[in-house]
Amino acid sequence: MKANVGDFGTYRPEDERLHPQFRSSVGTALTETHLFGFSVPEAAIHAMCYIWQHPNLGVVSGGVLVFQGIKGHAPAAEISDFRHFMSDACMRETFPNYRLDSGYEVAMLEPGKKFRTTYADTARRSSFDITHTAVSEPIMWPGDKHFEQVMKTRGELELRGKRYAVDGYHVRDRSWGQPRPEDPVDAPPHTWITGVFDDEHAFHLTATDDPLRNPAWREHYPNFDRSQSVKFGWLLVGGRKTRIKTASKLTTYDRVTCMPMQIDIQIVDEHDREHRLKGTLVAGTPIHLWQNVRVPVGVARWEYEGRIGWGDVQDVQYSDYLLKNG
Repeated sequence: MKANVGDFGTYRPEDERLHPQFRSSVGTALTETHLFGFSVPEAAIHAMCYIWQHPNLGVVSGGVLVFQGIKGHAPAAEISDFRHFMSDACMRETFPNYRLDSGYEVAMLEPGKKFRTTYADTARRSSFDITHTAVSEPIMWPGDKHFEQVMKTRGELELRGKRYAVDGYHVRDRSWGQPRPEDPVDAPPHTWITGVFDDEHAFHLTATDDPLRNPAWREHYPNFDRSQSVKFGWLLVGGRKTRIKTASKLTTYDRVTCMPMQIDIQIVDEHDREHRLKGTLVAGTPIHLWQNVRVPVGVARWEYEGRIGWGDVQDVQYSDYLLKNG
């Protein structure tokens, strides 16, 4: 299906800061988000470090999840420290530098290029200290309110007393200026997906499964508009960012847990080159960013043209879909 193939947006250094200009026009559902992460693939470990601020409410939610393997519930993660309704005073004047009530801390070491994330829970013998260094430029979506950036991650993780070296990749994510209402939604899942293979090859796709490939939800949404399947995506090929012309995704879910276990993606880029990517979830857990949505998050092992890479899977599942799927 055709992707949004308009021009990429334009990144500005000030986009690393908060965007107060939207506070008077968007309403209480206005959010700003900040995502970092890392993984230790050989140990099936993945970390999601995320915040979403509601500037017109004066609150920020989020924190740290680090999990090994596939968990049935987020609180079963080896590090589970997501908190709601914290004051955003910790970030109003200093963002993108901030420290949450949990002790999770972000510092920008070099504008738009290098960051440090830290966390420590001495009672549970768990901590991390990770440096995130840019591999690509920030890749801005059309509309100039969201970007992703491929990062190299290096540092150390202690997980329940056991230490691991971190040396891999992640795609950081940043958004602002738009509402995220919490209303119930009746729609099939859509998925934010990334994968990084080396310094010069990576991808991102935000999409719903292609209804022509008979996804698990097809009988419940027979009138789903296929033209709406792909929201946006990009490829990094040979170090150069490339638009996606068409894309088709199919997810295989665990029938009991609704976890996305395998993903098959077919892409044609703006140069009419074909790309086939196959992912298998190796670590994951469902989280509730708000009560009317369930989001399995995790890391997948990706196969692409003889390369092996790793990247995020965030499968947004709404209440009506979950009810229909039992």
